[in-house]
Amino acid sequence: MVPADAEFVEADIVDQAAVRDALQGVDVVFHQAAYGGYMPEIAKYVRVNSLGTALLLETIRDANLPVRKVIVASSQAVYHEGAGTCPKHGLVFPHARPVEQLAAGDYAVDAPRVVRQRPQLRHRRMLPSVGRRCTP
Repeated sequence: MVPADAEFVEADIVDQAAVRDALQGVDVVFHQAAYGGYMPEIAKYVRVNSLGTALLLETIRDANLPVRKVIVASSQAVYHEGAGTCPKHGLVFPHARPVEQLAAGDYAVDAPRVVRQRPQLRHRRMLPSVGRRCTP
């Protein structure tokens, strides 16, 4: 649902004229345009996600738009399965499920366990690794 004080614009992210028109008077962009599931449409994925983001930034620059900040969404390819809640382990961030598991019709998400990080990576959030199956 779009808030009453916001304008919803439906357009193709690679349409620079539409992007330029939509960004008139905008100072912060929350860039959420994306195409998920990069297989089997790799070209569409790259066109929308990579080229679309590049054209957005070029349009802001070339049209000298007043945008001060662009907040870019990431994807499951970077953040794995996303956050989940487990009754036993609380908030969890599991890795992507193996293709073989999904092909077998097993869609359960394994409970993650925290692994030690090298000292030079301590400034980053602890990363999960696949652990045992979560059973409440």
